[in-house]
Amino acid sequence: MPLLKEIIYGKIIDILLSEEIMDKTVENIIENIDFSMKMEDMPLTEDDKYRLRNCITGKVDINEVLQETIKKYTLVEA
Repeated sequence: MPLLKEIIYGKIIDILLSEEIMDKTVENIIENIDFSMKMEDMPLTEDDKYRLRNCITGKVDINEVLQETIKKYTLVEA
């Protein structure tokens, strides 16, 4: 019986990690974030969604993206 359970769990994990499911999950996360931002009158741009997608899927390091964003929007006093 334990072997059957391992096989079933393995199949479930394969399904959850499949690209199709991951793509839908990533898009759902982005839609939820966009909805929340729209409520604050700050909808996500396509660039924002692209950055989020890359962070969520691990294509880029989220800390690097945060540092770049902070640097981009930080005012430098002269």
